[in-house]
Amino acid sequence: SPASHFSPTAAHHKEKWGDKKYGDFASMFEHDSEKWDAGEWGKLFKEAGARYAVLTTKHHDGYLLWPSKVTSPTVEKQGFGGVPTVRPRHRHDLVGRFSAAMRASGLQVGVYYSGGLDWNFKGPFSAQPIPHEGSNWFGGVTGIPPVPEYATYADAHWRELIQRYDPDILWNDIGYPTKGQISDIAAGFYNENEDGVINDRFKQIFNKAPSIQDFATPEYETNKHTATNKWEGCRGIGFSFGYNQQEGLQDYISSKELITSFVDIVSKNG
Repeated sequence: SPASHFSPTAAHHKEKWGDKKYGDFASMFEHDSEKWDAGEWGKLFKEAGARYAVLTTKHHDGYLLWPSKVTSPTVEKQGFGGVPTVRPRHRHDLVGRFSAAMRASGLQVGVYYSGGLDWNFKGPFSAQPIPHEGSNWFGGVTGIPPVPEYATYADAHWRELIQRYDPDILWNDIGYPTKGQISDIAAGFYNENEDGVINDRFKQIFNKAPSIQDFATPEYETNKHTATNKWEGCRGIGFSFGYNQQEGLQDYISSKELITSFVDIVSKNG
């Protein structure tokens, strides 16, 4: 049986995958994602009444869902997920497929990007440890990589996403490196899309609102009163932002709860 000191997640990995490293899954994902029908998603979202959809282009692990031309010495040297020969970017353009499919179904397109966390620079794949989630996220001792190289890397990704996909929504997460050029990125975005909007998570200083934001994104909570500014309720169907085989129907928000939440959010300017 798995060693008792393993977390449930680590124990499951050890039992099912043995010593397989995180980066070893990249090729499996690339292969399986070829079956993905973005058009089917677009039709489903449209039928559900959605008017926009946001794709995670890079989450905290640093893996990109588009064949980016942007590189960095750190990423190229160390590889991805503990495998030196693997790079953290998909060889096919999933972001492009998503964007085209959403627009074909009449939906506006948003791009999510984890600007505050990237494990290639700070976290499991690097020599720099990441703090416990309960700690202060912002500042020199937090999860946001403090090196100028990462700020340049993230800035270039945002510019590339804007230029390649002409998104309607920029959805950053966690925060942003202090040396990041948010004003310049926002100016380029608004110049390309005067009706575009930016969320409230480009925060560079703890406990200080970002200089640029068009809507708030409270997570797994709601406003108690009608808000003056626009906001978006942010949550998963269950308690995970993605499929979790340990969750059952009892962990998912019910149809009644979902409708009630939707009505509550819209009634408060969300």
